[in-house]
Amino acid sequence: MSESLKNWREIWIKYRFGRFWEEDTAHMNDEDFRANYRMTRKSFNQLYNELHCLEKHITQFRVSIPREKRIGIALYTLGSSAEIRTISNLFGVGDSTVRAILLEFIDALLDKVEKRMINAYPPTQQKIEEITAEFESEWKFIQVYGAVDGCQIEIQPPGITKTDFINYNQGLKKL
Repeated sequence: MSESLKNWREIWIKYRFGRFWEEDTAHMNDEDFRANYRMTRKSFNQLYNELHCLEKHITQFRVSIPREKRIGIALYTLGSSAEIRTISNLFGVGDSTVRAILLEFIDALLDKVEKRMINAYPPTQQKIEEITAEFESEWKFIQVYGAVDGCQIEIQPPGITKTDFINYNQGLKKL
């Protein structure tokens, strides 16, 4: 690379030294790997073999981020409550790169793996009607397609209407 090009690049490239993927991940035992990436190495390798579309080519301006690191960044981002900035520093890439990799990963995952791993969603109109009919006959709820259980938080009910706050599972209702 010519000296003038190198000097010009320093204007728009911030050099980063996060080596979490290259150093820490390479030496993780299986338990630590699963804790950080929310999957086993075997599952990670299967995902790696599926997502060839995440491979990027080296250009004259920079070395591309390897596919396995891109998958690692996406999985770490999805499985962590860390800020994008923290993840970018950890992996030695820019904030916008983490965001771009995450979006590319999700698109690739949906494109390549969705049909095999996600059970035909959205369902057909007939299936929707069957499910709503089942809710109506079983629970007497009309026009219900699904239900999600909620989080329960203990409350102190008003003294007069305490019986209105009884939870059939555990005594006083929790909201």
